[in-house]
Amino acid sequence: MTTPGDGSLKSLWADVRWRSTIFLLSLAFATSAILATLYLVDRKPDPLTAEILVLGDSQLSFGGGPTLSTFFEDLPNQCRDIATDSSDQELLQDKRFSMIGTRSTSLQSWVTQKVRPWELLCHKDKRWGVNASAWGEVKPDKRRYVQIGEGELFQVCQPDQPPIRHLLAPGYYSPELLMIFVGGNGAARLARKPDLAQRDVDQFIKELPANMGCIFMMTAPVYQTSQNERRLKAQTNLRAAFAKHGERCTFVDGHTPATRAAIEGQAQYFRKDDSGKVKDSYHANKDAGAAFLKLRRAPLCNALIKQFKAITTARNRAS
Repeated sequence: MTTPGDGSLKSLWADVRWRSTIFLLSLAFATSAILATLYLVDRKPDPLTAEILVLGDSQLSFGGGPTLSTFFEDLPNQCRDIATDSSDQELLQDKRFSMIGTRSTSLQSWVTQKVRPWELLCHKDKRWGVNASAWGEVKPDKRRYVQIGEGELFQVCQPDQPPIRHLLAPGYYSPELLMIFVGGNGAARLARKPDLAQRDVDQFIKELPANMGCIFMMTAPVYQTSQNERRLKAQTNLRAAFAKHGERCTFVDGHTPATRAAIEGQAQYFRKDDSGKVKDSYHANKDAGAAFLKLRRAPLCNALIKQFKAITTARNRAS
């Protein structure tokens, strides 16, 4: 037999259990949210998965690096007037970048197994102890100079395969788009023999994963006219070599009448000695880098939009 108060006690106990359950669930959700937030704040970016990977030469250690770094850090705004369509603007959103500039290197350095070009990529500078600059996601915390072949992010110096094959191997770098930004080193070789330009490009395309976008951009002109004439011929031969592969890569000229007029022979853009004479005619400064990108920003933006559009189309087709 039950007493008159039994129903009230059961109802009260059910109410207590219900409120306790709600409290515990709320506490669990709140804890999960806090832990997730702490994880996102504490998580370090992964340079290996940055959407854009740029491989360049020593121009990135001088004027080209700061300029391109600023460009990629603010990519949607940098290309806003070019990507006028909302879908094109969306293509450039949330694109992290890693950028590595290795002195004395060319496209050949990345695709060859021959000793000399390969050594240029991995050779340690006897004076400075480093041979490359790093930007974006791959940049060390407190410095921007690194040594290719040292550290977990720069392991491409095994001599059994072309360096780019190690770089893009499964489990290592996996960008959506690879951009090559070189042009001066080996220009005489490429200008003199178009077949060598074709060989380098063919090998590069062979190593490039099928689902990876590709841009090749020539670096800026230098101080001397004779050097720029040679680089212009190299650019012509490289452009023709890439054209043999259709739309696989987008080629962006660096040497144009406008860029040469802006930089060639302009002493204010190059390092000088105490007497005011240009002492380094090969590496333009940051102001030159800004002048160069101002003239080539639109073609670079168009190339990025074109490549990311192709990447997105291929991805949607595969899904």
